[in-house]
Amino acid sequence: AATAERYSNSKKPHRHWTQRPGRQITGLHAGARKRNTAGFRPCLSCRPFSLPHPGLLSPASRPRFSSIGTLVAHTHTHTPDNSTHRYNPPVCSFRMVEEKAQKGSLLCWASEVDVETQWRTAKAHTGVAMLNRAPSVVDAETIGTDNSVHSSKYTWWSFLPKGLFEQFRRVANIYFLFISILMTLGWYTDLLPKLMSAFTTLFPLAVILASTLLKEGLEDKKRHEADAETNMRDAQVLQPSDGSSSMPTYKTYSWKDLRVGMVVKIEDRMEIPADVVPLMSSEFGGRCYIETANIDGETNLKLKQCAKTAKDGGVIWESEAELSGVSGLAAEFEPPNPAIHQFKGNLTLEGTGAESNAAFRKVPLNEHQMLLRGAILRNTKWVLGVVIYTGAESKLVLNSREAPSKLSTVEAQVNNMIYFIFCCHALLSLVSTAFHLAWTSAYNGDLWYLCNEGAYEDSDNVLLRENCDHESSSYSIVSYFFNFVVVFNNFIPISLYVTVEFVNLCQAYFISYDKEMYDEVSDTPGLARTSNMNGDLGQIEYIFSDKTGTLTCNEMKFRSSSVGGIIFGHPQGDKVLTQMEQNGSEGAVQMDGNKVRSLDALATLANLPGGDDTSRAARSFAEVMAVCHTVIVENDKKTGDIIYQAESPDEEALVTGAKRVGWMYTDKTPSSVVVRLNGEDLNYNVLALIEFNSTRKRMSVVAQCPDGTYKLLIKGADNIMFDRTATDGFKLCGETNAQGRDTVTRHLDFFSTQGLRTLVLGEKILTQAEAESWTAEWHAACSSTTDRSHLMDLAAAKIEFGVTVVGCTAIEDRLQDDVPQTIADLRVAGVKVWVLTGDKMETAINIGYSCRLLTPDMSKIVIRAEQDPDSTVAPLSIADQLNQAVNSLANQEVDFEPLATSQTWLQRMFGVNKPTHNDFDVGGVEMTTTNFVDSGLKPENLAMVVDGPSLIEILKDDKLRRNLLRVGCCCRAVLACRVSPKQKQMIVKLVKEGLMTKPITLAIGDGANDVGMIQEAQIGVGISGKEGRQAVNNSDFAIAQFRFLKRLMMVHGRWNYRRMAKVIVYFFHKNIVITAVIFFFTTNCAYSGQSLFEDYLYAGYNFFLGVPPFCLGFFDKDISEKAAMTYFPCYAVGREKKDLNVRIMSWMMVHALIEGSAIYFLCKAAYMGSESIWQGGTGDTADLQVFGTIVFSVMITAMLCKVVILHYTWNVLCIAGIVFSIWLYFFFLFVYGAWYSMSEAFYWVPYHAVHFAPFWLLCFLMGSGTSMADVIIETARFYLSPKYSDAVREVEHNPKSGLPCDGTSGPEPELPEGHGSSPSLNPIQTSQHGFSRGGRAGDPGEIGADEHTSQDSSDSEIFMKNLTYRPSSSRNVKSESAVSAVPAESAGTDGR
Repeated sequence: AATAERYSNSKKPHRHWTQRPGRQITGLHAGARKRNTAGFRPCLSCRPFSLPHPGLLSPASRPRFSSIGTLVAHTHTHTPDNSTHRYNPPVCSFRMVEEKAQKGSLLCWASEVDVETQWRTAKAHTGVAMLNRAPSVVDAETIGTDNSVHSSKYTWWSFLPKGLFEQFRRVANIYFLFISILMTLGWYTDLLPKLMSAFTTLFPLAVILASTLLKEGLEDKKRHEADAETNMRDAQVLQPSDGSSSMPTYKTYSWKDLRVGMVVKIEDRMEIPADVVPLMSSEFGGRCYIETANIDGETNLKLKQCAKTAKDGGVIWESEAELSGVSGLAAEFEPPNPAIHQFKGNLTLEGTGAESNAAFRKVPLNEHQMLLRGAILRNTKWVLGVVIYTGAESKLVLNSREAPSKLSTVEAQVNNMIYFIFCCHALLSLVSTAFHLAWTSAYNGDLWYLCNEGAYEDSDNVLLRENCDHESSSYSIVSYFFNFVVVFNNFIPISLYVTVEFVNLCQAYFISYDKEMYDEVSDTPGLARTSNMNGDLGQIEYIFSDKTGTLTCNEMKFRSSSVGGIIFGHPQGDKVLTQMEQNGSEGAVQMDGNKVRSLDALATLANLPGGDDTSRAARSFAEVMAVCHTVIVENDKKTGDIIYQAESPDEEALVTGAKRVGWMYTDKTPSSVVVRLNGEDLNYNVLALIEFNSTRKRMSVVAQCPDGTYKLLIKGADNIMFDRTATDGFKLCGETNAQGRDTVTRHLDFFSTQGLRTLVLGEKILTQAEAESWTAEWHAACSSTTDRSHLMDLAAAKIEFGVTVVGCTAIEDRLQDDVPQTIADLRVAGVKVWVLTGDKMETAINIGYSCRLLTPDMSKIVIRAEQDPDSTVAPLSIADQLNQAVNSLANQEVDFEPLATSQTWLQRMFGVNKPTHNDFDVGGVEMTTTNFVDSGLKPENLAMVVDGPSLIEILKDDKLRRNLLRVGCCCRAVLACRVSPKQKQMIVKLVKEGLMTKPITLAIGDGANDVGMIQEAQIGVGISGKEGRQAVNNSDFAIAQFRFLKRLMMVHGRWNYRRMAKVIVYFFHKNIVITAVIFFFTTNCAYSGQSLFEDYLYAGYNFFLGVPPFCLGFFDKDISEKAAMTYFPCYAVGREKKDLNVRIMSWMMVHALIEGSAIYFLCKAAYMGSESIWQGGTGDTADLQVFGTIVFSVMITAMLCKVVILHYTWNVLCIAGIVFSIWLYFFFLFVYGAWYSMSEAFYWVPYHAVHFAPFWLLCFLMGSGTSMADVIIETARFYLSPKYSDAVREVEHNPKSGLPCDGTSGPEPELPEGHGSSPSLNPIQTSQHGFSRGGRAGDPGEIGADEHTSQDSSDSEIFMKNLTYRPSSSRNVKSESAVSAVPAESAGTDGR
């Protein structure tokens, strides 16, 4: 039955519960009127409702029912007038639909989906009961799947159909299959004229499909081999016994034969074969250690614990044989799910074994009692564990999903071009058919010799009438249309996709083997994980970057702390601290009004028993750092030193900091932590550990201290901790509670301004009764089989309050090498950088200045949910803050980026001016006189800072999202603080899809929390950092350091974009040329559809010219890598898509038509003007085949000359490609021409053609003539409308001036005459990159006001009177090196 609380005429959400036996119900919106539909229950409070489309709820469209019954809920929100119905999703995943109602409220239908929610129960294969049970019975009772894994894409029977299906998803392959069918109909039936053999198209198509399928097959064969190797590994399975034997029995199984319930033995350094719950191990207390590098890339060891079967928290069984004889052992656990850091279950124990008199009980299981498949056992001799999840249900396999399919921008443009060519092809065929109709209607009576109907019947020639009585050469209009479709089939290049794919593979190889992107420290090279995105690297407009581990090293060092109202440890590092210690640590140093003492002073206080409040605070502070953590201790076998293994670098830094002040963490057991203080080991009995997660943002431990007292030790983010303090929670930090709170807040702000990461530490004294009562409640929540997470959160909330703050920590995470220079150079290239971090705003802003994302001359727009404590202005709402920013920018006449929904499709098609201020909906906020303009807003030099709480509100509302996008896209830098992983993804999606231009976005990160934005962005780059390899595993490209991103984009990205653009334009050009030639020939053959070229000669056109485009795409470089890494504005050619756009393709088509007409008509004039009788007295006349061969040969020569002109650089392989193409063509020509059985009509034709004098003259003249035309056009463009890259090449190839990569200026090169000024090679001396329209130099690295003028634009603004150079720079420039070569006196106040 459906029940609901009705909240009519209100905005209050109401909850809708629906339950049906055997079905899980989820919310699905649909309109309905006056009637219900079988199988669905409406939300009672959503009436009245309207009728849906009849097909919406048809039986065929309804989802299938599952076999699991469950209860779920979702909420709805109605406006008072019932005009809007909003769906509020529940905790679990529901299908989201459009929120707008057509008329009245929407109805919420409940539909059924298959989701398993009931827990499973598996009996362990131990004890006498399993010993006497038949294998068939055991197999019948076994749940789950087998343990085999299959990563292969195909099977032996699905390879061909599935592979062909994948290939024919490409529209070009479908097109050529259609052409082949038409040719077959014309060859074997009378439906179409018999012009070309279907084999001429089917063979190339078959070759292309076969080569692609072969590649797919070889790749899948490797997957099959890897699967077989994994599935056939051996595993030792403990055999059940009656408990009488003292020796265990093991049987060897293959991994694929493991089943749920089996008890497997895993030895040291062995890979875990399935998801298992450890029951006993060789280590004390049931401990074991695993390495999860295969799962998340993290190499640090993780402590795992066997199921706490003993009442003291240990293991109940003393030997392996004893375990094999246990009966009634069973595991109850949640259904399979991909959450690798979560697990809930219970281990059921009956009264057997060592506790034969014990009552039936359950032992709770969590993620600490789970060994994941793929992990490796380390530092543990052996482990016995019961198998829980197998094969496809294991968490590793459930997480092994493929990354989202991304279509590169280059491929999208190719697809659009092909669709356009389709239209042109159809139009050309239609026009030719119309001309054919017009011609035949005018001259049909004169075609009696062709036996055309109506012509031979009126003829007086009796013999002609008799011969034509029973045949006719007339075809329908449709037949002629399809005939022209076949004739013009080379309009689309058949080998384009294959060429593009192989070019991408080669470019990916160059990226992966670039020595300049190899990091020697981590022994990590660059890696191209996706080959088809290479060209997009040269078109990046927005970069979204994580901070920790991406811009910083993720190497945490404990630098400073605040204890008792005093700062201990200098925030600026060891050198300053050492100097302080040498000068004496007893005297406090003042720094920004704060007392600063050395860490030695803190160690002295922390080691004093008792003492004043400062000493007690120092002792408690060190105690929290030493006890509240999950760090694992390892002993170096060679040196005997203690090594800490931590899941988080922050925890390792805190434990190291505790050691620095005399509290050395030495050992941990399942229920205790050992700390050495003054040579004495202190044992802390850990009653419960509440772990840290991104939602809680805190971690706590309930422990019994060595002196018998019970404490809650807690650490967390400042905003979380401040909400959980007691009334007098800051009494240890100042003379009064208020003073203590102010002191801690001031110190936190001070640490943030130093770029340090902060945590607040606290404690709470508990009575024994409180501790034991809460511990019992906690363990009950941990062992609950229903809603365990919620119960655990409730239990944690009952203890984590009333905390006394004992201090705060400051941890340094230094920047990676060359990060500031890299960001500055990327901005010079016109790329906008957005940094998304989880740090607090003050820390993030300081890091922004350190990495030169922010500069002192920038105007910052700060959007924050909380009022700035230093501000005296009344706080504004988030909407008002954004509205004020939009209004201020609009008043400055800033050109906003047009949003995706701000214009209609008609406006986008014909083009309109950019939206003005009046086009924006800014909420009707009245602007005051105090706005951004009056406070010094510089529209050309803006940065925006926004915090996470503000983003929560902004991302919920469409108007706020649009205003955020308008302001953010006007800024040169954006810094988002306190953002969650989901917010990172949503910000990337907002920019990627919110702008009309659909900019190319790149996201770079190093951790699992960055995976969402990496997959969301067009290009995802993962950094092989210290947070595992999840970011790398989900990325398109992987690098070791952020600084390599500059080379990846500026060198490889730019080269690959220009190479691929040339290849694509060349392919379409040469095919349009041959189509134009054939079309012009139809004017001389009565538009009959006759082909000018022999069938196989015509089919081989793309193959004869196939090698040079490969060389062009592999090796061409318009500028050297040194120039690309020096003159960054050259990157604008790809960012603004100058090489592949509508203008380029339109000019290419016009050029191809002109070139095709020149080739045909000049060849015709030369051919018809010469003698038509062959020399030698043979009497053979020059025919169609000879003329066609001559024209085809001239075309081949002209297209080879065309590709020669396109090359900027040459090597042996490029020259060999041209020579090979010439050889291949003439080899085929003469071999095929001498093969009588292959083609009677073409027999000996090439030999006649080469004896024809105009043949050689035409090949030479037309090839050189078309090339000369290209040279003249390019020369005119260079003089009349030169580009920035032209000047770079001119300097690079001038022997008198080398590239200024040594930090010195060379002489001014002599550019071609004909222009009044020389191009400026300073990367920032243009309107977009540092010069105003008047030619005044801007600040170094600054982007000027004209955001839409490219460095590669044909605009005279880019030329300056004097040539200036950019000094050195690229990989080896340190953080403080120069950004620009502008002289110090003109570069701005900082002289950089």
